[in-house]
Amino acid sequence: MTLIYMRNVEGKPNRRALTAPLVCDKEYIHTGFEWDGSSVPWLFQGFFPRHRHPVASCRHDFRCGKAKNKAERAYADKQFEIDVSKTSWK
Repeated sequence: MTLIYMRNVEGKPNRRALTAPLVCDKEYIHTGFEWDGSSVPWLFQGFFPRHRHPVASCRHDFRCGKAKNKAERAYADKQFEIDVSKTSWK
C-alpha cells in the first residue's frame, strides 16, 4: 500500500499539493508538487470524483510533465491504469 500525504491548494479548489515526497518509479516526487487530479468529463463528475485516485493521478501528472515524446506519454498513461487498478474497489 502506498500512502500519500497531501493538502488542498489555497485558492485552487481542484489542485492538491504533496506535503511529503511520493515514490514514483525509481525516484521521488518532491514535497510541494501540485497536480489537478484525474480529468473527468463534466457529465460524469458526480460519479467519478476528480481526486478518487490521488496516488495514480499525482504520479500521472508528474510523469506527463517529464515526458519528452509520445512514447513517454503513453508510458505515463499505461502506468496510470496500473496504479488505478491497485487502488480501485472494483
